[in-house]
Parts: sequence; structure tokens; C-alpha cells
Amino acid sequence: MKCLLLAPIFLFFLGGCGFILDNEYTVKLKNGSTLVIKESNTTCTKDSSSWHMITVRNYGPDTPSGPSIYEQFYECTANGVITDLVGYQRTYSKTIEKCQKNSASIPCKAGAYFNMIDEDYFYTGKAENMCFRADGSKKFENSEKCFF
Repeated sequence: MKCLLLAPIFLFFLGGCGFILDNEYTVKLKNGSTLVIKESNTTCTKDSSSWHMITVRNYGPDTPSGPSIYEQFYECTANGVITDLVGYQRTYSKTIEKCQKNSASIPCKAGAYFNMIDEDYFYTGKAENMCFRADGSKKFENSEKCFF
């Protein structure tokens, strides 16, 4: 019974005195150097984009030639310290604008290590645009808007 009461008090004092250490992501680089990135120096934000192939027409406006492509990804930034084999240190800072599923870049891997990336968020696929449905079928037959 006494152990149950002392455990929360002990954890409170450890946290209150600053003994809980920041998580670190460590990478051994090919040249033998070591990169250390702290969780507090890593950020990942959700982002998305959409684009579509267009048909260029000389006699009218450019029109989509199929469904748009929609993708969801993360933008991750990581800052850390690289220590070489002799012990010299230098800073590391990198931003990856398109972290996609299973990305090999260090900021993306650091974000995944610190659970800042939700694997269910990633998506790349077809989406509707003004002339086509996501399945590729036309929305309007012989429309002046889409020049079919």
C-alpha cells in the first residue's frame, strides 16, 4: 500500500526537478560522424497538393485531360548537432517539403521516430476536377467548358 502512494510522489519530484530527459534520435553517418537530433528540435506538419495534366488548345482555354492527382504528405524540419570522429561539432538543419510514406531522409525519419507522423495520413491518388470524375469518366458530355 505504501509503494502505491510513494510512486506518484517520486515521479512528481523527478519531473519537477528537470530530470526527465528530452528524447534524442541518433544517426551514424557514412563518414563516421554522429548526428543527434532532439525531439524539441523536430517539427512535422501535414500538407497536401493537387495537380492535373492539361491539354493545350490553340483555339480556347487549356483544359484538363483527365482526373486531378491529389496527394497528402508531411513537411518536416530537423535541427541537430553533428560530431565528427575527432570530436568537432557543427550544426545540422534540414527541411524536407515532401515526406512521403517510408521516406529515407533524416528529417522524415526523425519525425517518424518521435511519432509526429501518422502513417494513415499519406495518400496519392486521383481526384475529381472540373471535367473528370476520379474514376476517369467525363462529367459533361460535349461541354463547351471542357471542349470534349
